[in-house]
Amino acid sequence: MHEYNEERAVPGLGSRIEEAARSAESVAELSRRTRLSTSVLWKWIKGESEPTAGKLLMIAGAAGLHPHWLLTGTGPKRPGGSDDEFAYINNLKVEYSDDDDGQVVNTRMAFRKDWLKMHGLAPEKLSFLTAKGDAMDPTIRPGDSLLVTVYFHNQGTAHKQDLVKGLAPGQRAGQEGIFVLKLDGGLVVKRLQPDLEGGYHVRSDNPRYEPIYKKADDLTIVGKVEWIGRRL
Repeated sequence: MHEYNEERAVPGLGSRIEEAARSAESVAELSRRTRLSTSVLWKWIKGESEPTAGKLLMIAGAAGLHPHWLLTGTGPKRPGGSDDEFAYINNLKVEYSDDDDGQVVNTRMAFRKDWLKMHGLAPEKLSFLTAKGDAMDPTIRPGDSLLVTVYFHNQGTAHKQDLVKGLAPGQRAGQEGIFVLKLDGGLVVKRLQPDLEGGYHVRSDNPRYEPIYKKADDLTIVGKVEWIGRRL
């Protein structure tokens, strides 16, 4: 017996199931939480078939979404509050790694709009990324979530993104701080200390890593780290 009826497909349901996958961090993670296969989830996202009400309840619970919103697209998106209170920040992706099905869903983090405003942060200029490596330990540890004001934005297809429209070579990043840099072909997080000659001392907080010096024209500054989140 099929667990859906294609003739009764709800308009826009696929995009809301995709939103549920974003809330759960990925289709693979939503699959793990619900024990529904990724192939079935992708069929629902693409509108090729429709889940039963019971399956929608499972998805809503796993993703922290209101079941009525998931089914109809109306009312509060999440239980217990208005969706207008939050800004949803996309992750900064330069190179994608595919999930098991070779498909990609951007992940997002929710921040209260009043908190962002209080700290002078504009949602449309923000992205987040997950820290890797120990170069900035103990300030930043592997797995920490970093909220970043980006000087670049993403452009491209779902599987290939390029950094464009960024901080021009020679343009100052301002005072000392922690920044995301494009260095040696990849993204790194380092502490920048500008000098009077227009260059930067690029430092790691972990003393095991030696500082380096870069002229402004030789350094691509992607964005400034504004906030660090960590699971205890």
